[in-house]
Amino acid sequence: MNLLLKITSLAFVVTQTFAQTASLNMQSKKWILLTNRIEKSDIHLASYSPSKLKADTFVMRFGAGGKIEYDYETNPNASSGGRIEFLDIDTKNSSWQYSPDANVMTLTLKGGYKSLDDFNFKRAYIIEPTAGGYVLKRISEQTAENLKVQANQTETLKVLVKESNAKPVEIIRPVLITEVKEEVKPAMTEAKEISKEEIEAAKFAETIAKTKVLLSDTKRWILLTNKIMKNTIKFTSYDKSKFRINTLILTFANNGKLEYDYQMDPTLEFCAGIDFLDIDTDESAWSFDEAGNVLTLTIKGGYASLDDFKFKREYKVEQTDDEYVLHKIKEHYYIDLKKQNQKKKSE
Repeated sequence: MNLLLKITSLAFVVTQTFAQTASLNMQSKKWILLTNRIEKSDIHLASYSPSKLKADTFVMRFGAGGKIEYDYETNPNASSGGRIEFLDIDTKNSSWQYSPDANVMTLTLKGGYKSLDDFNFKRAYIIEPTAGGYVLKRISEQTAENLKVQANQTETLKVLVKESNAKPVEIIRPVLITEVKEEVKPAMTEAKEISKEEIEAAKFAETIAKTKVLLSDTKRWILLTNKIMKNTIKFTSYDKSKFRINTLILTFANNGKLEYDYQMDPTLEFCAGIDFLDIDTDESAWSFDEAGNVLTLTIKGGYASLDDFKFKREYKVEQTDDEYVLHKIKEHYYIDLKKQNQKKKSE
C-alpha cells in the first residue's frame, strides 16, 4: 500500500513538474516556429539552436508580462527556397498566458503575412512535448476574426464611348458606378468550457505521447548519464553537434531490444582514462506499460567488461527541453556481477 502511494504521489509530482518546467522553458528560451501558418489549429515549436536555422527563420520568445517577442534570423550557409511569405505579429495587440495547473496556454495573436491585419484570434492550447520542442494543440477558441474578409465596397470607373457617323467621337463624362458586395461575416466559434475530466485526460495523453517519442524505433538518443546503473538516466536528442569523445548512441528497437553504437566528434582528440559503457544486448531489453506509463529496463553490461552489473528497474519519464530523464520508481533486482566474480576468484 505504501509503495502504491509513493508511486501515485511520484506520478503526480512528475506531471506537476512538467507543467512548471514547460512554463519556465517557454518564458526563458527562444523558440523556432516550425508551423507554416500560425493561424492554423496546431503550432509546432523547436528549441533554439543555430544549427537549426534556415534562410530567414522565425524566432520567437514568450516575454515577461505576457508579451510576445520575435525576430528573423538567417543561416548564412542556407540558400533561400524561393518565394517566402514572412509572418509579422502586432506585438502591441498580441499576448500569452499560461496556467500550470491545467497545462493550458492562451494566445492572443494579431498579425499577418502581407500586413498586420490578416487575422486576429484568441485560443487556448494544451502543451505537448516533442523531441526537441513542443506542440501547442488547440482545445478552444474564444474569438476568431479574419480581418481580410469584411464588408467592403469597390468603386469601378467606367468610361462610356459613343460613336456617330455625323459627328466625331463623343466622349461622355465618366460615370461612377458603385458595386456593393454582400457582407461576409467571419465565422465565430463559441468558447468551449474544459471539464476537469478532459484536462486530466489531456494530461495523461500528453504523458503517454512524450514517452512514445522516446521509445520510437526511428529515433536515436545520446546517453548523457556517466553511470547508467545510477537511479537517474538522461538522454538528449541526436545531433552531431553534441558529439564528444566516443558518444554512446542508443535506440529503443521495436522488438523490445536495446541497440547502441559509439560515434565521435572527429575534431576532438582521444583522452585516456575514460570508461566506456558496453551493453550485453542479448540479455538486455525494454518494455512499456501504457496503462501505467511505466518504462521497464533490463540491462546487463559494464565499463570494463560485459559482466559488471545486471538490473531490472521501472522508470517514470520526464522531458526537459530536448532531454529525457528516467526516474527510478521500482527496482526488481540489482546484481553486482563484478563483486560476485571477485568473490569466486578469492574462494
